[in-house]
Amino acid sequence: MKLLLFLVAVLVTPPVIIISRNGDVIEILPMLLSSVGIALMLYAAIRLLKHLSPMLAATTGVLLLVSALMIRYLLGFLYDFSGRGFSSEFFAHINPTAFRIGLQEYNREAWVILIVFSLFAFFAARLINKQREIPALPGLGILMIGLSFIYVGASASPELQLTQAYKRYTQVSQAEQGSSNATIREQSRLILEPVRLTQALPVEKSRLQASLPEKPLNLILIYLESFNQVFSESEGYPGLTPHIAAFKQRYHSFDQIHSSGYVTIEGIANSQCGTLMNMEYANSSLITRKGRLPDLPCLGDILQAAGYKQTYLGGAGLDFAGKGAFFREHGYDQVLGSDHWTDLGLEANFNEWGLSDTALFLQAFELIKQHHEQATPFNVTMLTLGMHAPGFVYDGCPLYTDEPDKPYVNAIHCTDFLLGQFVKKLEKNGILENTVLFIQADHGSFITSTIVKQLGKAVADTRLLTLMALPDSTQPHSAALRENIEGTNLNTVASLLDVLQIEHNAEFIFAKSHFKAAPAQDYFVTRRQDYAETQKIRNDRYRCDEPQRTAPPAIPLDNCDKNRVMQAISDLNLSYARHHESDSRICEFAAEITVGADSDTIKIKWGNQNLSDQFYRRGSKRDKYESQGIYAVMLDQYNTVMQTLFYEPVREEDMQDIQALYQQATDGHRMLLIRNVDMASLTPNIQKMWPEQLREHSIVYGAFKDQKLVPEFISVDPIPNSRFKPASCKQDNA
Repeated sequence: MKLLLFLVAVLVTPPVIIISRNGDVIEILPMLLSSVGIALMLYAAIRLLKHLSPMLAATTGVLLLVSALMIRYLLGFLYDFSGRGFSSEFFAHINPTAFRIGLQEYNREAWVILIVFSLFAFFAARLINKQREIPALPGLGILMIGLSFIYVGASASPELQLTQAYKRYTQVSQAEQGSSNATIREQSRLILEPVRLTQALPVEKSRLQASLPEKPLNLILIYLESFNQVFSESEGYPGLTPHIAAFKQRYHSFDQIHSSGYVTIEGIANSQCGTLMNMEYANSSLITRKGRLPDLPCLGDILQAAGYKQTYLGGAGLDFAGKGAFFREHGYDQVLGSDHWTDLGLEANFNEWGLSDTALFLQAFELIKQHHEQATPFNVTMLTLGMHAPGFVYDGCPLYTDEPDKPYVNAIHCTDFLLGQFVKKLEKNGILENTVLFIQADHGSFITSTIVKQLGKAVADTRLLTLMALPDSTQPHSAALRENIEGTNLNTVASLLDVLQIEHNAEFIFAKSHFKAAPAQDYFVTRRQDYAETQKIRNDRYRCDEPQRTAPPAIPLDNCDKNRVMQAISDLNLSYARHHESDSRICEFAAEITVGADSDTIKIKWGNQNLSDQFYRRGSKRDKYESQGIYAVMLDQYNTVMQTLFYEPVREEDMQDIQALYQQATDGHRMLLIRNVDMASLTPNIQKMWPEQLREHSIVYGAFKDQKLVPEFISVDPIPNSRFKPASCKQDNA
């Protein structure tokens, strides 16, 4: 029993110390339970190992105890040093140089820890040697109790936190480590060369350049929900799509465009960005900024850089699958969804998915007319709903059949009718004289039993309806258009930019323009299956039986090569998102500022980071946080902490630091300002350096614009405790 009490005391003491200093960002009970569980498991293991060898029991027990202690003391050090625990950055900073500097800076502390650990090891070994063997059944029982404690406290277990941090580190090591984006991209490029050939990699959005031609063209981009090419070719339903049939005669029709996506957000993002988006979490994959690849130039980014005004219209809600956030992230000025239509009083035109296609086409036409009257080129993008299963027929649409068990057939006919009426109005009003009209399905139809019953097995042919209407002025350029070439909707972005004659330096991971010469080899990768010479290539990355293969992938891709290619695509994608993650989890935990009754004590929590004693003044870290002054937390546009600075009152030399702070801020960067000092005690010169709101309020949070802080949150004084979430959190989750 003495050994058990010793183990519990030794392993629980460090968490108690950590909790006393950082309890506001730590789950207290789970951390304590997990430590007790480790002690129980260690005790049971030692007693059971006695059956094999007393020496083995003592050696194993001491090593495991020292390891557990090391993890806990290291966790405490990290919280004291950085305000947060184990993260992938912890492993990224482990290297000989960091180790050497650590020993130099904390030499005395290192010796103290070594002596303490040695004493713990000595006493543990003595207690272990005095232990008797324990019967197997009671030993296993104690072991199971320990496991149950660890299971309950898993969310705050130091061992599990360390393991998860290392797992994140190894997972991102090919795409998100601080090692080198150039290395990541070169490794991915080599693996993808058989399917990409020698195509150049995209530039990052910050280096994007784009310009308009002398006579710029507008763009109307229509995504038709789930509209397969085969629906316009159906022999079983003659005259099902008469308007689309007429468009195929008048416009350019691309009959061999395979779907690269399987859900709406995937199809849209793939076609706009020219890559296979990382879809590990299905419709939840793009709800985070990381999933939306913020540094990858997509269609909207390039047109924005060239000077286009851009609007997205959809009948459904913008929050679903991160659709609205994706368009905002990638250059669209106005993003309209069901909330907007509700505000306009159009609820009568709603079904369970949102605004009817009839009303959506009317709203889009009015908006396009307004844009067309202005000199600025525009891009209006819209997404229909009518073909979403089970299929919808809207007011004004003629029925193709009276058979009640064929709603999807009527939905196809309705979509064709509404599209036809919309295009006729565009033509009648002269809008297409200087506008490119591009129509494409977002993805292939879902292959449900009811849809197969109505349309047959041909529904499995997920080639996408793809049409393009070009103004007469593009005829010399469009002569090179390759209509019959096989491809996927990944090519959409490159083809549109070519027909719009936008000069740019973007490049794409996969997109190839239909206006350029055909590549020497066409092999088309999608998430689930590939295509070559109009044939499906069936492969499954999750059935690879040779995961360590290193030879270059061979065409056609087998299961293992498909796995390597998809992982390389994911790594390459994430190299365009690596700067936009923060471990603070600010949108989950919020910001919390507590000011003591005497105004001297101040505690600052930013998400799960404890910043209270992380502030610096003129290069030196403050020893205490019971100081009066102004606290400035400098954040990037994604609310990741960049700097934590402290300014003492009545010090004129701090003015230089304040000026430097503002000068380094670019538009979109953010700042949290907290003061626990009377502004009247500061000199007029220092007062005017700070936002006017800070003179009247204790907390100000906002974003920089033109080197001025535009407040988004202002505290209501007095503030013994203030809690808020940044306004950007709502945008990020939209």
